[in-house]
Amino acid sequence: MNVFNFYLRHLKRLHLITGVIFVVVFWFSGAYLKFVVWDTMADDDLVRVAYRTSHVYILMAALINIAVSTNLLAHSSKQSHVLQCLGSLLLIVAPLLLTYAFFVEPKLEVEVSGFTFIGIVGLAVGVILHAVSAYMNKANTDK
Repeated sequence: MNVFNFYLRHLKRLHLITGVIFVVVFWFSGAYLKFVVWDTMADDDLVRVAYRTSHVYILMAALINIAVSTNLLAHSSKQSHVLQCLGSLLLIVAPLLLTYAFFVEPKLEVEVSGFTFIGIVGLAVGVILHAVSAYMNKANTDK
């Protein structure tokens, strides 16, 4: 059994596990904010906003993965299945990028947050691909 077949067969479970893991990461990142970074954030509004938005992005990515895990369907066409798999790949990678961005980017003090931007765009494109895939699947089954 190769990795691609494993990925396709267990896609629902993979999204659910990813979502639950990153909800836990969200809780731990909140504890990190409260007990480790709190003093740094109190003085600088920009750093506080950077940490808080990155913190919430982790939760958003986790909840999107949990929501997708409840709505995955088998597809009738290969094109819709490929779009679903690409969307799932983006949705599963995005929380990793956003977690990395949470711990690294607020300390860099740069205006453009590269990993945050890539993670958010990945989430958006992943959701759009899932929506297009579902629409294509519905159009194929209605014929």
